Amino acid sequence: MHFVWKGRDYKLITEVTQSGDDFSWTQIYPTDAKVTNKFTIGKECDMETIGGKKFKATVSMEGGKLSVTFPNYHHTSEISGGKLVEVNTLTHLESQEFTLIFRKNKAQ
Repeated sequence: MHFVWKGRDYKLITEVTQSGDDFSWTQIYPTDAKVTNKFTIGKECDMETIGGKKFKATVSMEGGKLSVTFPNYHHTSEISGGKLVEVNTLTHLESQEFTLIFRKNKAQ
């Protein structure tokens, strides 16, 4: 249970910009580590994990949800109720799933 409470206090910032089918997805971690991945829906691109692992992936969009498979997990994201909802399925841990919900910055 400790992990859940610690997760609630974890201040991860996600910045997403979209221009047509082109996206820039940046995550800024509490340690000031920052990862930016740029992609176009339906086209293979180079991506990187927070740990620095580089890989190729293709992001798809279906029913308003972005979907991509990373090493060891599958990620979907959508805007729901004015919030960014990310669902991650850990494929290497018997398909365990965790969900992150981000609220929009009040300054925007």
